[in-house]
Amino acid sequence: MQSEVSPRFRRMACNTLLGMMALLTVSGACAPDAAAETTLRIHLTARNPHPHTLQGAIVRFFAPIASAAEHELIKAEVNHPYQTEVDAYGNRAIVIALADLAPYSLRPISMTFTVRDKPASQAVNAPPAAYVSEEALIESTDPEIVALSQQLAGRTPVEVARNAQQWIVDNLNYAGYQPFEAGALAALRMRRGDCTEYAYLFAALMRARGIPARVLGGYVAPSSRIVKPLEYHNWVEFHAEGKWQLADPQRNVFMKDTGDYIAMRIVVRGKNMPASPYPHRFSVDSNEVELLME
Repeated sequence: MQSEVSPRFRRMACNTLLGMMALLTVSGACAPDAAAETTLRIHLTARNPHPHTLQGAIVRFFAPIASAAEHELIKAEVNHPYQTEVDAYGNRAIVIALADLAPYSLRPISMTFTVRDKPASQAVNAPPAAYVSEEALIESTDPEIVALSQQLAGRTPVEVARNAQQWIVDNLNYAGYQPFEAGALAALRMRRGDCTEYAYLFAALMRARGIPARVLGGYVAPSSRIVKPLEYHNWVEFHAEGKWQLADPQRNVFMKDTGDYIAMRIVVRGKNMPASPYPHRFSVDSNEVELLME
């Protein structure tokens, strides 16, 4: 025996279904074009270790780069008044003028950056010609670097890059964090280094083959988080198939998981390219003020 469904029940069920569909659409759960957002929270402390007052110091900290291939900064929140500076490479610095620091006092600095995935139509794709030049610590014209680059098989930039990364993965030993930068040639000779040396060597091999490559620094953040100092990481973007492509030889990530990599800095060391005026993740213009990242 088949029971009859009342018209009132049908209307209730239909309204419930339509409401659920509307909720999913608003929340973005069913929106294929919804751009993913990631929030990074960063905490610094400025400290006056002296028995006298220190007059205002200038603090600079990298924000997500303006020339990122995959992300755009949509919101920055800082607990101090600040200005923004952008250099010729797209590095973006938050500039804070601290008020006077009383003797033995601490001044917390909190920053929150929210980035959103860029639509493909807005991607930064044109590589400056400078990214094929030799640079300090990226010794792409050294005979040893050139000889190795010529041994890398591949008919396309992607094939060359994949083989370069595999060579580095197979031949370099990860040394853990190193407080100094040795460069590409030292990494090749010593067969060891941290993520910075892995990135320098990969970039040098690419440039030796005429493939634009730039070293980036920032954080690998699959989700929103408070970032810590030792989470800072270096990787590379090389230019192929009309756009910047990700390569992380130290983590052995190649042309995938691009949304997890939040670039805070394009590393430029000078020589054939003017050095960036922002050589470090953060800085303070006073030798007396201690600035620590928590």
